Amino acid sequence: MEAAAYHRSRLEGQQRSSMSEEHKSYLQEGVFIHLFSSIAGEDKIIGGTLSISKEGAVWNIKWIPTVQEETGQDDIQVIQSNSNAVLGESSKGTTEGGESEELSTRQQQQNSSNSNQKDWWTVVAGEQKPEQHQEDVLMVNTEQGKNPFAFRFAVPITELKRMKKSSKDLGWKYMIFELRDGATLPALHFHADGYKQFMQALKYHITRLPSRDGNRWYDVTPINHGALTMSFDKLNIFSEPSDPTSSHFSANNILQDPFGSAYSGFTKVTNFLTDMINPVENHPYRRPDKEQGHILDAYPAVEEEEEEEDENFIGSGRYQITKNAEENVNGFELITCAQLKPRVDPGRVGPLTEVEWNEAKDDEGRITDAQEINQRIFRGCIHPSIRPEVWRYQLGLYEWSKTKKENEEKRTEKENDYYRMKNQWKTMSADQVSRFTELSNRRSLIEKDVARTDRKRPFYSDPDGWGLQRLEDILTTYCMYDFDLGYVQGMNDLLAILLEVIQDEADAFWCFVGYMNIVHDNFVVTQRATRRQLRDLRILIEFFDPRLWDHLHEKSSSDLFFCFRWVLIRFKREFSYEDIQKLWEVLWTKLPCENFHLIFILALLDTERQVLTDEDCGFTEILKHINEMADRIDLESTLSRAEGIYDQLVSCPESPQGVKSILGIS
Repeated sequence: MEAAAYHRSRLEGQQRSSMSEEHKSYLQEGVFIHLFSSIAGEDKIIGGTLSISKEGAVWNIKWIPTVQEETGQDDIQVIQSNSNAVLGESSKGTTEGGESEELSTRQQQQNSSNSNQKDWWTVVAGEQKPEQHQEDVLMVNTEQGKNPFAFRFAVPITELKRMKKSSKDLGWKYMIFELRDGATLPALHFHADGYKQFMQALKYHITRLPSRDGNRWYDVTPINHGALTMSFDKLNIFSEPSDPTSSHFSANNILQDPFGSAYSGFTKVTNFLTDMINPVENHPYRRPDKEQGHILDAYPAVEEEEEEEDENFIGSGRYQITKNAEENVNGFELITCAQLKPRVDPGRVGPLTEVEWNEAKDDEGRITDAQEINQRIFRGCIHPSIRPEVWRYQLGLYEWSKTKKENEEKRTEKENDYYRMKNQWKTMSADQVSRFTELSNRRSLIEKDVARTDRKRPFYSDPDGWGLQRLEDILTTYCMYDFDLGYVQGMNDLLAILLEVIQDEADAFWCFVGYMNIVHDNFVVTQRATRRQLRDLRILIEFFDPRLWDHLHEKSSSDLFFCFRWVLIRFKREFSYEDIQKLWEVLWTKLPCENFHLIFILALLDTERQVLTDEDCGFTEILKHINEMADRIDLESTLSRAEGIYDQLVSCPESPQGVKSILGIS
């Protein structure tokens, strides 16, 4: 039966792989290149087929002109300026051979922000054609103009550097690609269908962010799946540290299936994501090779609506380029740099003590000023002697405004709720379980993960001890609490710390629920929340340190995959057991903003800036260096640096709205 299940799983994986390939591919007829002859006074529209296809191991964007089967002639429409035709009507014409001419793409950049002219102009008799921008001009001779195959192209997606989208008010969509060698492909015009599908297919191959140049240009970073997987495998990037006392576990070559194998129909994530979140031990805790998966090719494997242009995010870097011609100086674009004030070290203080904590309560046990307590925790963390009690407040088991008696009553009620849910799966007969496949799969996954969780900690060292048994029970009960999400690998990492600190099964469960309410969307199959946080992090980096951002973009690291583990499980693998407790309780205060964990990442990158911006520090070197940061980060100095960076950002009057939104500034 196990062998049959394994082969069935392989078959399903192959089907998912085939579906993934299909989603990455694209084919659309009726995509046009528009040309203009300034000598012959003609507009030419060359129809063709646009595709995204894989040749060998390389994905290419390809455009080939259409040849009509009946006549064998090329699908070219010619419109002469002395005719009454408008663009889009069929009219044939020729140019005289041997004569030099310029053919230019007809999309136009606007010279003034108050202009309502379209980026592409129709050709009507008697109208003067607008002046061309040099970057959009395609220089060819007459013979090339006669030969549509002079414009055919097939370029690897990895060669894309920038892309430009059409203006919203244009009747149809077009797109321009600039390559890494500086060449620009002819503008591709979608007169009818296919644009949205093309953008959707591109999302499997590239990430893009608005360029600081503005004017609808986007910086493009190819999603280099092969290089990413190769880097992890070659570098053994999540191997166990040499320090046997470290709580940082290796996570290389372990079971894939964090996001879907526990319940049918869900797409699996990837070896990369699994390596990022799953701990591994030597035999007997290592999962067999057959249970390891290959899911990176599906990233990002979820359809999204095409996002609208957001001018607030355009030009988010501190080097701003004027978009209004009236603001230019003597015809030149004005480049300005938003100045951040000098950073001030706010310093750190000692932890919240038991005396301070008791003084914050009234006679009936209410916390009189929760905001003040959170401020105190943010600046100095919590003393270990009162941490279990304070965490119950921070994670929602207790309420700040309730009396001690009221909180105890709530705790008793929650305890009963927990054991009722636990008994739901504990009392199932073997016959029931055999017909509850989803729960069986989840329990199997939990059992394997628990056997590898923090085994170097004394609390979890005994395979039959209280710690591991309760860890498994709580994770299984959470499946009964949240049927839709169930269990996803990485949750065990979060719960392991909570359980060891709380040391009460029911209370640890509800504290875990409170933490999951904060990070829940990190674990859903779409990965939408994680990708949104990486997008916000890109915006912050580009504004705070444009030179670092440019270097990451140049080294094909602007997708920030190297930060994925930090975001997903909130730095659990990067710090010692003692330090991760301090960091989490600081982040739970949601001070000075809910996205302070992104500012903390900014501080980490700022600390390592000299290494990361070295010319020899490329994609692989960045991954390796980030991995080697684990267990050697100074928490207190990084928290202080992060607070200083936040103060710099919020006090900068030139901060774009995108940055303000991330920082929670209205």
